[in-house]
Amino acid sequence: VLDYGGDFEDRPSDYGFCTNGVIYADRTYSPKVQEMKALYSNIRMSIQNGMLTVENRNLFADTNNLSFVVRLEKNGVVLKSDTFSLNVPAGESKTMKLTLHKIDSVGEYVYHVSAVTADQTLWADAGHEIAFAQEVFEVKDNQIPETTLQKPTIVYGDVIIGVHGENFSMMFDKKEGGISSLKYNDYEYITRTPKVSFWRAMTDNDTGASEPYNLAQWYVAGKFAKYKTVSWLEQEDALKITFTYQAACIPTFEFTVTYTAHFDGKLGVSVNYAGVSGMSDIPVLALDFKIEKTALQFSVLRTRP
Repeated sequence: VLDYGGDFEDRPSDYGFCTNGVIYADRTYSPKVQEMKALYSNIRMSIQNGMLTVENRNLFADTNNLSFVVRLEKNGVVLKSDTFSLNVPAGESKTMKLTLHKIDSVGEYVYHVSAVTADQTLWADAGHEIAFAQEVFEVKDNQIPETTLQKPTIVYGDVIIGVHGENFSMMFDKKEGGISSLKYNDYEYITRTPKVSFWRAMTDNDTGASEPYNLAQWYVAGKFAKYKTVSWLEQEDALKITFTYQAACIPTFEFTVTYTAHFDGKLGVSVNYAGVSGMSDIPVLALDFKIEKTALQFSVLRTRP
């Protein structure tokens, strides 16, 4: 935990808490580093249908000082990797076909290519990544019949609507106005029903512009919103449940939270706010989840930003 304004017994203090720099105070990288690195790089790469294009935006230097590392991954597991050289003169582009591995099984695959420094330099070790590119593609087998999705047990109770399938369970509370239980393999992830929020912490700029005063209605609009109705629609492969709320402000407005309980265990969540006239600018539109502390460590398989 970092110290912020006022934590150093500094008086007077503006109690600033923004840590929106590229590098945090403890010298760890923020997510913005990856984006800046991509924007500042003079080497741009893209992959389309297995064809790699390397664009050299340098004014004088070619790419002889770089090595290119290509990986073929399936569901996050590296199947094969290789390193090759590709000399692209300054201001030019080259395209080549990636032929790492014969793909003959069904699944989701990723081509990942990194341009790295070939040798140690004054500013980076050998192998330092300069740029990267990815392509995600799926291999399907039309000869394999699709498995029939087994419909979970749906219970319509006086208070709870339950969806109970293989290795998962979802409970939607008609009294609280949202999902109250989400279990996978008997592990509970939800501690409280999620709530829509229109408020965020105010920054120094906000305070200087009197925004806490101007935007105060949004704080109570979501925090003390009144739950009104619930409706549901059972579809072929999912149960869609919509909760309607009325904002606690003047002028008031309605907004909805819709949960889509897919029969394969996935949960879709959407918030719909149509807008309202006569209010100040909305600070944020969010859905606050309170989950178990032990559930804060997880991994995500996705395309890098």
